[in-house]
Amino acid sequence: MNRHRANLPALLRHALLSIALLLGPAAHGLEPAGLLRDFPRTRITLLTAERCTAIDVWVAATQAHHARGLMFVTAMAEHEGMLFIYGEPRVVAMWMKNTYIPLDMLFATADGYIKHIHRDAVPQDTTIISSEHEVSMVIELNAGRADALKLKRGDQVIVPGIY
Repeated sequence: MNRHRANLPALLRHALLSIALLLGPAAHGLEPAGLLRDFPRTRITLLTAERCTAIDVWVAATQAHHARGLMFVTAMAEHEGMLFIYGEPRVVAMWMKNTYIPLDMLFATADGYIKHIHRDAVPQDTTIISSEHEVSMVIELNAGRADALKLKRGDQVIVPGIY
């Protein structure tokens, strides 16, 4: 019995380490799953003249979700992103404060057409990034994805249940 008591702290440490390894970085709030668990998810399609690309997105449709966005997220998979949905069309202003990953931002109209693309937004930068036009949604992707997908103004975003 005494032998087991002496090993209890070591066994407990081993069990906790095993759980942490199984759960991975999300357990520590480092990945999107840990930080964005209260955001709804959907899959959007980016449509160009050359291809259709499915992107799994977290949906920010409330003011609280708009304010939080991808703040504190340290990594995002290649085919993931965030979709910000706004009610009435408006000129949208965003920044990268407390955002740790570089992003491409697609600003799109109510009918899903991309009006402006801001490439390679710099992490932690507080410079305002403007949609330059009235838009109803913004899609944030990992920096470089807009070029990799050959996205340009006039390409379309298809959102299930909306367009």
